[in-house]
Amino acid sequence: MPLLLWTPFSINYLVQLIIGLLIIGYLAAQVIRDVRHKRLSVSNIALLLAVTGLSGFLGLSFLRTTLHPDLADYTLPWIAPVAIFAMLSILVFAYTYPAKLILLKSIEGVIISGLGIGLLLLEICVAISRVVIQNSGFIEFRDNALDTGQIGLVFWIIAVFWRQYLRAQKQAANNEITLSQQVSRFFFDRKLPHDAAAARAFLLITLTPVCAVIAVALQSFQVTGSVVSEIALCWLMLSVLGGFTLIYLNYIPERSSFMVKLVGVTLTVMLVILASMSWIIGETYTKAYRSTALPESGTAIRFQPDGSNGYLVNKTAFRFDDDIGERVLLPYTAELDLPFPFYGVERQELHLHSGGIITFDHNPSMRHLSDRFGGHAAILPLMFAVEFFGPEPSSNTVPEGLYLNQKPDRTLITWHEAHSVGQFEDVYTYQVALYPNGVIEFIYKTIPENISPDVFRINATPMYSGITPGWLAGPTARIHLASDLPYAAPAYTGVMADYRLDFLKYLNRIYEPVAIFTLFITLTILICVPLFFQNNLVVPLNQLLTGVRQFRAGEDAPPVAVAYKDEIGFLTEAFNDLTEAQKDLVRTLEQRVEERTQSALSLAEENARLAERNHLSSELHDAVSQTLFSATLIADTLSDLWERDRASAMLALERMRELNRGALAEMRLLLLELRPGRLADHKFGTLLRELGGSVASANSFNVELEIDHDQHLPSPVQITFYRIAQESLNNITKHAQAQTVKLYFDALPNQCMMSISDDGKGFDLKDVPVGHMGLQIMRDRVQKIGGHLEISTAPNRGTTLTVIWYAGGNDE
Repeated sequence: MPLLLWTPFSINYLVQLIIGLLIIGYLAAQVIRDVRHKRLSVSNIALLLAVTGLSGFLGLSFLRTTLHPDLADYTLPWIAPVAIFAMLSILVFAYTYPAKLILLKSIEGVIISGLGIGLLLLEICVAISRVVIQNSGFIEFRDNALDTGQIGLVFWIIAVFWRQYLRAQKQAANNEITLSQQVSRFFFDRKLPHDAAAARAFLLITLTPVCAVIAVALQSFQVTGSVVSEIALCWLMLSVLGGFTLIYLNYIPERSSFMVKLVGVTLTVMLVILASMSWIIGETYTKAYRSTALPESGTAIRFQPDGSNGYLVNKTAFRFDDDIGERVLLPYTAELDLPFPFYGVERQELHLHSGGIITFDHNPSMRHLSDRFGGHAAILPLMFAVEFFGPEPSSNTVPEGLYLNQKPDRTLITWHEAHSVGQFEDVYTYQVALYPNGVIEFIYKTIPENISPDVFRINATPMYSGITPGWLAGPTARIHLASDLPYAAPAYTGVMADYRLDFLKYLNRIYEPVAIFTLFITLTILICVPLFFQNNLVVPLNQLLTGVRQFRAGEDAPPVAVAYKDEIGFLTEAFNDLTEAQKDLVRTLEQRVEERTQSALSLAEENARLAERNHLSSELHDAVSQTLFSATLIADTLSDLWERDRASAMLALERMRELNRGALAEMRLLLLELRPGRLADHKFGTLLRELGGSVASANSFNVELEIDHDQHLPSPVQITFYRIAQESLNNITKHAQAQTVKLYFDALPNQCMMSISDDGKGFDLKDVPVGHMGLQIMRDRVQKIGGHLEISTAPNRGTTLTVIWYAGGNDE
């Protein structure tokens, strides 16, 4: 007995299962990596569990459609709980990505957690009860009311992703956005914020099941064919499975592997093409199938008890009784006039089903009989989905339907002109005769020729013919009634022609190679595609990325080798040109900086000379010129004054003498400024004393001078100190309105300090008018000699300027 019987459904689910398992492997590796780096997030685990649940759903669906019919129904009860688990995991993911919407301990968190766990436990309990019922010989489906929970869960997931989208939009717009703007941006904005774009993408993927419902509806209304619908459903399921993962990889902050995406997309496209081709070729091969085991019109099969609760099965003469009795309304239970022995049990009543089913212990159902022909005794002359049409008003023919006629020597059950559901042109008329001695005859009056099974609705054509004690009482042997007769069945052993299994074996011969090729192409892509792209794409890209990283880090790296003359090669050449230009710029940068520095220094020196000239011109005009002009005025009036008042003339003469001496002192200072070498001929204390005396003689404030130790300073230092003192005293004269100025100087062989303070009006260092560059010029001069300048001042508190220099010092 083959364990797996491959069909188009099998290939479809196999393709989806392969993609799901690969995604699980990748996400599991990501979670393990996050655990090692201690950055595990709830959204990562939720996505892994969601894909695991979806893959479990696909795996169970794969087994349901691929396992041998005797085993397939064992998977049926567990499909719904696994699907609920997957949906709950998606809900957790929706609450936590891209941002956490609620806390688990919040009211909403407690309610949602409770409802979700309750729904999952309910589905598990229902699955366990279905397993218990199945072990008693019955197959029970889920109550349709349970679908309400699944539908509500899907809509709540959509609502949560919508909330994520609204949160991201409001956060980006600082809550200044209306609902209409949010909806408009959802459909038309291509440049959404990162979190809003992620939420929108997940929301669209979540709407995929709605598209699946539409696809099924279109098939139900015969707008699209079964093949088109199944291909669409395959694509939609893969969209849900791969969409969540691909969108997550695109929107997570970490960089995802380009090779993973490339191999994943390549494999998915190839597998979907295989699945689509499987449906296309499946329809062709299904139409070409012709069963040689089905009974022919005008034939009969006899089941003769052997006295030891076994049956001898053989063909018998065709004797169709046209006295078919009365038409019964279904479902129908018939009390037998004479007991009917069947596998050692006297049967008193029959339960009739339109689908060619007779049972004794329960109302007949096709779903119960799909599991190893049922757990209880049954007679199946020709079991398939049947539909009867009512008689036409003017028709005199016998109406279609199920008829019962209990005669003294036998009981007749007749299926008169039964139409196959989905294939209404196929009409069946057959009869079962039950004799008091336990003999059973199947009489086939009309059986359509060229019956084509339907892979989507396998019960649309005959599935079984035979008798069974039920698998709870004994096994059932599968035989071909057309070729294996006569056949002697052992005690408590059923005899069944399994047309469904014959068709599945036919499909298996077609699709088993497709399944093997699917696994082969999966391994080939997983191995060969990375190897191919490793040399042709990944290696050149990695080399280029390495060069880019080194370039960004400022490292001096060699040019990147050009592997192939393609787009990557073009980018590599362009990058090499860029790095070479950058290196050339760096090489010439120092030279350019030096040239610009020399130019700036020359400009500064020129500006300094201009400033000195302006300063000398101002001093000549403000001091010497004014003094000499005053002396000239006194000289012009001296003769007249001498004749009138000799005492006043003597005072004027003394004043003129002081003015001339002041002018002479001013001229000496100016000559010193014009001849900087002259400043180095004297100790600095001497120069400071002359400067202070000159300023005192030309102004009304007192100058107090204190020199502790005097030294010859290095020429640059001495000139700088003199310029600073001169500029400070000039500023005091012009702006301070001081009464007393104190000059202090102290020097040692390798260091010195000068302090100039006044009791004037002071100023605010932070409020120096634009264009007054004196303070900055002082700082620049002190910085050049490695000294330190401090200025302490405040409005109405005077000013103190201190200059310190020591050999080898640096400006702080």
